[in-house]
Amino acid sequence: MPVPSPDSLRFAAANALWDCAESPDQRLEIWRFTDSVPELEWRLEKLPCKSSGRAATAPVWKSSDTLDFTRHREALADSGEVGRAAHDARGWRLLIPAG
Repeated sequence: MPVPSPDSLRFAAANALWDCAESPDQRLEIWRFTDSVPELEWRLEKLPCKSSGRAATAPVWKSSDTLDFTRHREALADSGEVGRAAHDARGWRLLIPAG
């Protein structure tokens, strides 16, 4: 489900829950709206479950250039902690843990 940024210039897309499926849908993406079609700005891929697994779910915008998400490190539904991605002059970067 896409989550629009507060300024409506971007949206984040990720699964709401992590089921440890070997699926290309298990990633976090940030897209920017353009005049024609959305453009992918950044993607955080998950690692396969058999390599200890990592996934990002439930994105929440903190501001127009900062996105928090639930960061999972193992295949347990309640194993998440907060991760953060932020945009600056160099582009998107991962800030873990959030804060």
